[in-house]
Amino acid sequence: MKLSVRMTLFNFICLFALTLMAFSVLYGFSRTSILTSEKEDLFRRSQAGGMRMMHGLMARGRAFPGDFLVGTWDNQILKIIQNPWDLDPQLWKEGMVMRDGEHFLFVSIDRSGEEHLLGKNISTSIRSLERIRIAAWYLIPILAGIVLFVGYFLTEYWLKPLRELNRALYKMSSENLSSRFSVASTLDEIEELKLALNKMLHSFEQGYLIQKRFVSNVSHQLRTPLSSIIGYIQMLQRWGDENPEIRKEAIDAIEKTAQEMKELTENLLSLSRAGRITETKDIALDVVIKSIVDQWQTKNPHRLFRLFVNASPRLKISEDHLKILMDVLLDNALKYSEKQIDITINGKNIIVRDYGPGIPEEIQRRLGERFLRGRNTFKKPGWGVGLSLAFEIADKFGWELVFENTTPDPGLQVLIDFSPNQASDSD
Repeated sequence: MKLSVRMTLFNFICLFALTLMAFSVLYGFSRTSILTSEKEDLFRRSQAGGMRMMHGLMARGRAFPGDFLVGTWDNQILKIIQNPWDLDPQLWKEGMVMRDGEHFLFVSIDRSGEEHLLGKNISTSIRSLERIRIAAWYLIPILAGIVLFVGYFLTEYWLKPLRELNRALYKMSSENLSSRFSVASTLDEIEELKLALNKMLHSFEQGYLIQKRFVSNVSHQLRTPLSSIIGYIQMLQRWGDENPEIRKEAIDAIEKTAQEMKELTENLLSLSRAGRITETKDIALDVVIKSIVDQWQTKNPHRLFRLFVNASPRLKISEDHLKILMDVLLDNALKYSEKQIDITINGKNIIVRDYGPGIPEEIQRRLGERFLRGRNTFKKPGWGVGLSLAFEIADKFGWELVFENTTPDPGLQVLIDFSPNQASDSD
C-alpha cells in the first residue's frame, strides 16, 4: 500500500474517531444540561404559586401549574392530583418516562409536609436535541468523505518531493555517484533528507574512488612480481636442469619475490584489520613500547634501537593497533637509514627518529596515499602501503602524525601526538 494511502487512512481514522468521541461527549453533556435545566424549571415553577397556566386558560389559586403532572402519596399509594396528558399512573416514576413518542420528566418535592411527584412534558427539548443528533449522523459521514478526498490529494502533493527523490535514487549507479540533489534554501524534513543523502553520496563516491584506485594499484603492483616469477619458472624449465647457477639464481629470485608478495599481503591484511573495532584497555606506554623495540632489536641485531623514556603516560587504546603503528614507523626507519634509530616517549607524544635522507618534497603533501613512493625509494623493498596504514590507525584513535625532516643532521622525525582524552598524567 502506498505511503500516501496509509497516511490518509490513518489521519482519517484518527480524525473520524476523535469526531465521534467529541460528538458523543457533547451530546451527553447537552442531554444532561437539558434535563438539569428542566428539573430546575419544575422546582422554580412549582414554588411560584399564584397565577398558573392550564391548557392556555387563566386560573387563580392553583397549587401547581396546570401543565404539570402532579401526584401525592397516601399510605404509599400514589394519588393523582393533575394529569393533563392522561399518562397512565403506573408509568409515573422519578426520572424520565417515554410514552408514544412523548417524553416526561418526574421529580419528587416536599411541599407543606407532603411529598409530591411532579411531572412535565419535555418532548420539545428532547426532539430538538434528537434533530441535532440525526443531522450530525448524516453530516459527519459527508464531512468525513470530504476530509478523506482532500486529505489524499494533500498527502500526494506533500509526498511529491519524496517520490521524485526516490526516482532519482533508482537511477543512480556507480557511474554517476557524482550527482547531487538540489537543496532549497528553506529547510524542511525533505530538504534535510537531501542534505543527508548528498553527504552520504559524497562519502560513497570518495570510498568508491579510493577502492577503485586501490584495486587498480594492487593489480599493477602484483603484475610485476607475478611476471617475474613466471619468467624465472620458464627459465628453470629451459636451463635449470643443465646449469646449476641459473637454477640457484631463479630459485633465489622466486623466493625474494614471494617474500615481497607476502609482505604486500600482510600490509593489505593489516589495512583491513585497522578498520575493525577491537578491545581497548589501559596500558603503560613505556612497557608496551619497550617490548616492541626489544622485538625489533632481536630481529635486527646489526642495527641499534635506542629508547628514551622521559615520562610514563598511560593510554586507553588497542594494544594491537599501537603495535601495528609502531611496526610501520620502525620498519620505514630501518629501510631508509643506516645509523641508529631513536624512540623517545614523552608525556603527550612518541617520537621516532632516523638518520636517513628524509622525505622528498614532492611527496610531503601526499603522505598517506596508498602505494605512494618517492624517487629515492624505488631501490628499497616495500609497496608504499605502510604509511597509509599508519595514518588510518592514527585517524581512528584521534592521534596526529607529524613528519619532519630534521636539521642540521639529516633524517626524519615522526611525532605521534596522543588524543587528550586518552593520555593521562605520567606516573
